[in-house]
Amino acid sequence: MPLYIQFTLVFLGIRSLRNMEIAVYGFSVTILCFLPSNLFFNDFYVYEFGRIVRSGPLLFFAVTAVASVIYCLVALIHDSGKASENQQKNGIKYITGGLGLGALPMSFNVLSVRGLPVYPMDNFNFIPAIVSACGLLKDDLLDIGVLI
Repeated sequence: MPLYIQFTLVFLGIRSLRNMEIAVYGFSVTILCFLPSNLFFNDFYVYEFGRIVRSGPLLFFAVTAVASVIYCLVALIHDSGKASENQQKNGIKYITGGLGLGALPMSFNVLSVRGLPVYPMDNFNFIPAIVSACGLLKDDLLDIGVLI
């Protein structure tokens, strides 16, 4: 969650939300302190497609993860309309399609963890990963030549 927000803000060149980044990192560190306990995950559901962990009473952080994904998608879509250059617009489209739509299916894992017999959507993350790879290679989004 914090890395996704930080990546989106840096990619879009937004520097004014530094306090939000610090708050999200602090929230994530707090969650890590309680992760080994039964408060987050405490048993398993057995479905036709396999075993899925059962959520504990403090799995509310999943709602914040979904909210952060939606926030980043809205920020990317909003800034795609403000971009002046075509390469910038294409870069935002590939990032939105690849990373944004890759994180959204993972957010729906909350359904199966909460007891609904829904196949985990993150198993289909290879599709947005292909979109990201095409954008990275086609439009050189990360300036691969400099990295090499």
